[in-house]
Amino acid sequence: MSAASTTIAATTIPPRTGTAGAVTSFVPLTTVFTANPVCSELFVKFASNPHGLMGYDPYYGNSIDPLYNCNPSVVSRWFKQSRSGPIQPGETGISMGPFSCPLGWNTVASQIKSSSSTLAECCPPSFYLINNPSGGISGDCVMDVTSGQTLTYASQKSGSKFDTFTTTLSHKSTVGAIAITGWNVNYVRSVATSTSAGEIAPSATITSSTDKTSTSALSGGAIAGIVIAIVVTAVLLAIGLFIYMKKRRKEHQQSTTEADSTQTPRDKQVELHGRDLPHELDQATMVTELPAEHEMRYELDGEGEQKK
Repeated sequence: MSAASTTIAATTIPPRTGTAGAVTSFVPLTTVFTANPVCSELFVKFASNPHGLMGYDPYYGNSIDPLYNCNPSVVSRWFKQSRSGPIQPGETGISMGPFSCPLGWNTVASQIKSSSSTLAECCPPSFYLINNPSGGISGDCVMDVTSGQTLTYASQKSGSKFDTFTTTLSHKSTVGAIAITGWNVNYVRSVATSTSAGEIAPSATITSSTDKTSTSALSGGAIAGIVIAIVVTAVLLAIGLFIYMKKRRKEHQQSTTEADSTQTPRDKQVELHGRDLPHELDQATMVTELPAEHEMRYELDGEGEQKK
């Protein structure tokens, strides 16, 4: 018997409390998201941004035009929180994890933070990462634009209102985009494997406790369904048997009644007595008594002879 270990990716990440008391809650970004093709032409310009125009900016869908939200809703929540400043002690912020880049986005950097956690960074389609000399999670997502290209963007000129403008580039340049980051956490599990002498231990297959539960025992709903099916089947069988017996009894009674109605009184007497009834004699075989005048008389003479 020997022990082996394997790495399993977490499907959920529990909240974590930092040293200052701030709590980080993790929301997954694992579903497929496809941005509207128009998003590649929607830009926002902020005076404080060194890149000037920004593409795939969550701010566009949050505050300018909700019809063109170019990021998953989780990214919009994460971005809105990041603009409100650092999380204070006692407050709860959000971070993305488990994490995978939206469809068409590029994983431009990743960094192992511990033996079980990795931080990944993504840029939108056609954007790439610059200003990342250390290879960690840093830098900016940019996209090349050429001289003579006309771009449309929204900008805040007065108060909080955004207006739409167009510009034609006089030289080659770049536009920026917000890089999104998220966490992936792996768990290491140990399993026991058995080998015989001279054999190499095979690769261990991990089965979590939840998998064992689902394969070795039925859920409560499944058990209830089976019990209900058995009860309904038994009731239907009982009803069918009752109807069948009732029909057979009725048919038997009908056949008996029909047989009685076709029998003659003589047949009934034969059945009752089990023997033939006495018959009257035919006219030819009847014995006729002699009339009185034909009655023969005999006299005895004195000698004892009979005279007629």
